[in-house]
Amino acid sequence: WYQEMDPTTSRRVRIRAAVATRVPGRYTWTVEYGLGPQPLESEFVTIRTGHGRRPRTVRKSLRFRNIPSSFWGGDFVITSDRLSIERYDVTVRVRVTDATGLVGEDRRAFHLRHDASEMPGFPVYLGSSGESSPTITDLEGRGTLDVVVATADGTVHVLRADGREAPGFPVTTGPAPGMDPSSDVNYLAAPRWRDNPAARPRDGIAAPTAVGDLDGDGQLDIVATTMSGRTYAWRRDGTLLPGFPVETDRAFAHQPVPVPDTPYHRNRSTGALAAPVLVDLDRDGRLDIVQAAWDGHVYAWHGDGTAVAGWPVDTDYPALRPSGQTYARDDKVVTTPAVVDIDGPSSSSPSSGPISAYLLAFYGQGTARPNGGLITGWPVALQGLVQGYGTAQDFITEGLTSPVVYDLPTGPVAVVTVNLFTQYLVDLRTRATRQFGNASLAQGGAMVPFTTSPSAGDLLGGSVPQIAQSGSSASDVVTGVVETPGMGIQVHSGVGVWDPLTGQSLSQFSQPIQGLAFISAPALADVSGDGVADVILATDSAALHAWDGRTGQPVAGFPKWTGGFSLFTPAVADLDCDGRLEVAVMTREGYLHVFRTNGLASAARQAWHWHQDNRNTGHWGPDAGAGEGRCGGT
Repeated sequence: WYQEMDPTTSRRVRIRAAVATRVPGRYTWTVEYGLGPQPLESEFVTIRTGHGRRPRTVRKSLRFRNIPSSFWGGDFVITSDRLSIERYDVTVRVRVTDATGLVGEDRRAFHLRHDASEMPGFPVYLGSSGESSPTITDLEGRGTLDVVVATADGTVHVLRADGREAPGFPVTTGPAPGMDPSSDVNYLAAPRWRDNPAARPRDGIAAPTAVGDLDGDGQLDIVATTMSGRTYAWRRDGTLLPGFPVETDRAFAHQPVPVPDTPYHRNRSTGALAAPVLVDLDRDGRLDIVQAAWDGHVYAWHGDGTAVAGWPVDTDYPALRPSGQTYARDDKVVTTPAVVDIDGPSSSSPSSGPISAYLLAFYGQGTARPNGGLITGWPVALQGLVQGYGTAQDFITEGLTSPVVYDLPTGPVAVVTVNLFTQYLVDLRTRATRQFGNASLAQGGAMVPFTTSPSAGDLLGGSVPQIAQSGSSASDVVTGVVETPGMGIQVHSGVGVWDPLTGQSLSQFSQPIQGLAFISAPALADVSGDGVADVILATDSAALHAWDGRTGQPVAGFPKWTGGFSLFTPAVADLDCDGRLEVAVMTREGYLHVFRTNGLASAARQAWHWHQDNRNTGHWGPDAGAGEGRCGGT
């Protein structure tokens, strides 16, 4: 189902179908195709037909020369009915009719698409769901760039500009929870697994990777954290760094049986969705790894896998428990921490948000400082519109999204979204807060952030960045929550840009998107060719959007059709070193797309990766690791 095929590089698709009837006797069979996800009966074209009396396998090819280029070529255009998601579907139908006239039918659909802006060798099918977004960097040290991307089957790929895997890759994580015979949780002893020849699952990766030099040898390393809370670090040749993987506290890996009765508390668990952050936390001249986890702690490790002194820190503080109310506690820290100097240049301070309406900030020395490492005067309480606590959505409607930070002459500030809907600017030294105004969509009205995080970048040519973030219609989201399930509420979604000096949205950037931007943040980089950063956003509905950083209008040649559901942030860099930027986006359907653009590689990229940069610092301004993502390392 839904394999992506390019008619300019493949001539045909092979069809194999088993045909038979339950009732003995003569039957006829037909293999047909039609354009679109649900062709009319009159639109099906017969590829082959025949008859028989016994079961058989039918083999036939559909040659793409029979399908006009007007179907699979040209620019992708979204439509308000969202049927454009399946714009390039080709449906194959197999029918069997028995002697009594009964008909059996099966269908398969595949995508047939050629985008002239796609780099040769792409898209690449990686064989597993790709929640993690890509990183583009000169991993091999050749002066050219590679695409690093992790998948849900626990594989990390490194692809060169021609789509081929770099030497030493792919690499894989260890066994998935329950698949390790040495673990206290071992499913392999169960008959279903013991007698099953299937490959054993590996520890999946959903969070974006980070890239930086961990051991100070002048070579870049890849850091990836699995969904079970294990952090791996690989050298550029695919070998593991000594001391890795490291892991979060395994005491929370499973619950006792029976499960404790703890009303309004989800209990601590083991896992991670936050991306690893690379920063010199203890100021020893080398990068450390900061990792937020589902057990309510934020961890930090050196490049040799040893814990940074004073870490982990706990995010559960009495101040987070409001009095006189029923407090629903979920310990997870699912957001990627942002790192900035709050109390002076002597220490980096990670800011993170547990699943509560509080922003926390810690000293770089962690628990070596009083109050468990929490900076004096913290946490900062942020008022949300609603706290959604429900098992079905888990953390999606709770707590904070990933903050971004930047420096002003008066000190550092953060932009963060709390619970459902509310955006804040927080002065990290005075802890003063200011709420942003809502952007407004032409269809749907007031737009509020929904599962998304902000990105910071200079679109207007000043010393203060603007804030870009996607969201959804407030009225549509509320209606979808309170209406009877199954009503089919259409949620209008879009993107907006805010001026943090005023807290007001810039109306020209309030633009609709196809589908929903889920657990994502925009990239900010030039793709139009004018040297000004544009707003780039992938969605869950097969669209990669880009809007001009001056006018807010769609960039020529956008949106791009991606064929699937993308999370986090597209990666932007000059992958083929021709002076123009490319955009890489991964889908949960397993395809890595890389599109050429007119963007100038010489222009300043403002947010070219999840959480601003290749190290996931969330910090606009320092350009952390920027040279590592440029041709020649410049």
